Amino acid sequence: MDVSTSTTSLPPTYSTRRKLISYFFGLAAPSLLLLDALDASASCLTGDESPECIGVFKEGIPESTGNTIEQSYGAFRPNQPKITLPNPTSLSEAIGMLKDQLLAMEDVEKHISSASFELAGTTMLRVLPRLVIAERYIATVLPSVIDRADEITVLGLTVDKNIGKAIKGNLGGTAVVVVAQLELLSNVKVLKTSLDGLIVRASAE
Repeated sequence: MDVSTSTTSLPPTYSTRRKLISYFFGLAAPSLLLLDALDASASCLTGDESPECIGVFKEGIPESTGNTIEQSYGAFRPNQPKITLPNPTSLSEAIGMLKDQLLAMEDVEKHISSASFELAGTTMLRVLPRLVIAERYIATVLPSVIDRADEITVLGLTVDKNIGKAIKGNLGGTAVVVVAQLELLSNVKVLKTSLDGLIVRASAE
């Protein structure tokens, strides 16, 4: 599978921060990544919306200068179709993508509030790659917002991971669903606040 993350054209500060984000995706440890990829349940491409991908290890999204980004599991899972994601090519397009995800997060909140954790998870699986792609573009164009942009990715991964825990009953316990709901709603609120802040800052540039 293609997990390249070229940063040769990016500012040094951005490249360093991308290494931090890469750690969360596992790209900083290619040998470990290869071992995990041998287990069909160990990792998923960021952009795979299958329920079994909720809360599991996410592969990095390759860079692209085109309008779309294509990913494939390749020989690891030959029966899985390619995943095509939209790729912004302008600042206004990237900001628009973030605004769309901010609205989508309201659906995530609704599903969490009704304890429909799998629906919340699959919705988040659609949101997450778009957050990553949009914040990556914005951070490249506007180095002044790198901190907030990278924070979006980390917070998005946190929501995804904790939804996975809730589904398994490991977030508050199966008998205390309300505890899981409260924690997840708190996670989402933090993400939305950070996302809104990035949109405001990027729009002001």
